[in-house]
Amino acid sequence: MSVRLLATLVLAFGVLLCSGAARAQVRVQTEIAAHKVELGDAVQFQITAMSSTGEAPQNPRLAPIPGLSIMGPSTGTRTQVSINNGRMQQESGISATWNIQAVKVGTYRVGPATVDLGGQRFQSQVETLEVVPQGTLPRGGQRGGGPQPFDPFRFFDPFGGGSPFPPGLFPPGDLDQQQELPPVPDELKVERAPDPIAFLRAVVTPKHPVVGEQVTVRIYAYGGRGIYRPVNAVDPTYPDFLDYTGQDDSFTENAVQVPIGDQVFIAQKLRELCLFPLHAGKLTIGSMTLTFTGGRYVANPPITRSSPPITLDVVEPPLDNRPPGYHVGDVGTLELSVAVDPRRVTAGDTVGVVAKLEGTGSIPTALRVPEQRGVEWLDPTHVDEVHEQHGVVRGFRAFTYLVKMNEPGRIDLGELTLPYWDPRKRAYATARASLGKVEVAPSPQKAAPVASAAAAKTDEPDTLALKPRRTLAPYGPSAAPFTDSLRFWYLLLGAPVAVGLAGVGLDIGSRLRRRFSSARTSPQRLAQDSLRAAEVAAKGSEIAKTAAAVERALFLAIEAGTGIRARALLKDDLKAALGGAGIEPGTIERTVALLDACEAARFTGKSADLPPKELCARAHGLVGDLSRKRRSS
Repeated sequence: MSVRLLATLVLAFGVLLCSGAARAQVRVQTEIAAHKVELGDAVQFQITAMSSTGEAPQNPRLAPIPGLSIMGPSTGTRTQVSINNGRMQQESGISATWNIQAVKVGTYRVGPATVDLGGQRFQSQVETLEVVPQGTLPRGGQRGGGPQPFDPFRFFDPFGGGSPFPPGLFPPGDLDQQQELPPVPDELKVERAPDPIAFLRAVVTPKHPVVGEQVTVRIYAYGGRGIYRPVNAVDPTYPDFLDYTGQDDSFTENAVQVPIGDQVFIAQKLRELCLFPLHAGKLTIGSMTLTFTGGRYVANPPITRSSPPITLDVVEPPLDNRPPGYHVGDVGTLELSVAVDPRRVTAGDTVGVVAKLEGTGSIPTALRVPEQRGVEWLDPTHVDEVHEQHGVVRGFRAFTYLVKMNEPGRIDLGELTLPYWDPRKRAYATARASLGKVEVAPSPQKAAPVASAAAAKTDEPDTLALKPRRTLAPYGPSAAPFTDSLRFWYLLLGAPVAVGLAGVGLDIGSRLRRRFSSARTSPQRLAQDSLRAAEVAAKGSEIAKTAAAVERALFLAIEAGTGIRARALLKDDLKAALGGAGIEPGTIERTVALLDACEAARFTGKSADLPPKELCARAHGLVGDLSRKRRSS
């Protein structure tokens, strides 16, 4: 064995010994008050971490467990001195205690809890906790904190807290004050408790959003009688918002002790909603209702609390400096990237364009494509992944286009653009992506017929060339001139008459042409064309195209019947204008409701209460009523 190999083995063995000694510096003991409890009962889980290095472990942590409500920890310091073989050894450490309440029936693994010391993390053992339905365990058996000693005064305890007096009658003693409370998160701090028993609190940010901006609503529960079990939760309603909330259960979050005045409450977050307002106006988010039960919350009637409703004044982004093509509701922080392939094609072939729009906010469902002669953009297909992550809605949408190149040459495709409102900078921005140039070669199929036609033309004989006489023949008199025939005079005298008749015909034809063109471009005719386009889109279940076509048909029908250009008016101004034009109130309400449904469908790209075919069906009746108004008046 060489000296270098021997030195390497000795060094590795020393590293192993050092790492083993570092791990042995902290010993963690685990204790749980009971391994089997009933639903709604609480049990204590405690760890004791001791170190012989003279430094106490820090940062005790216990991961959340779905199905259990965990509160704490409450920490304390410990010092232990032992004498072994005449040598004294002193250890310092901490104890951490968590209160665990059973929320769902099942068997759970509690732990491992962890502590930190010297940049290393040490784990405790794992304990098993079985939660059974209420009434399963025998009376006097293991319930929550384990076997209870006999208490002759328990008969006089009507409040379930080990005292014949109501909770909160006497202030906590010095022993209670010695228990160290964990730090309170800022989001749970409250200056004043509206109810000493229990209450719900709702917080919304931002308080003055624009249409399409994310609104985050957090709802917290506070209990003043110790650990509670939240049941019979009724979530708030928000019909004017688009919901991107994740499908997680907020009840699994750890409860926290929050001092409010002279009282300590048990607080936890119940819900975190990620909402997007669909239109401007005063929009309301309803109340959440919850019943507090378990422990000292058993009462008749039950202790039920509701959070206050929230009313937001939602506005559109400002008109100043609004970029062309901006669509109300496009709000967030967005980036656009593209890939074009291939870059060399033949005239008549297609080019693939993949555009990826990503960022935060409700990602728009459509992009503006550049239009130019000889380039035809086909309808795209898209793949999206938008979800809530750590309280922020983010993701991407990928649009795949097929672009048909009809003319040869070096074609610059331009750029894709999407104007949007940036809520962080409170200003407009535009996501851009340059598409670059594509080399389009002439099509050989089109060049071949042109060449063959030119060759055929050169081989044809000239019919106007003089042909020589090949045989002798007697002289024949020439034919009489055309001017000597009666047909010449008919043509000569009939020409002025034909010119006059032609002028009359042209005048009549131009009038008919103008009348036909006016009828073809009239708002009523265009409204019918838009309805037919909506029906075609509805057959393909394309909600965004259907909603856009229906909305265009309604605006054209209003212009055809009343002369009002409704697209330039706000909703309230539109109602007043239609009422002044003599439209019936019922027709006005149905028109505004259908316009709101179309706007929501275009914004979200999803069908809400009205599928595409139902949008078309409702639009047919309204277009007829609005278009007939001008003729009847």
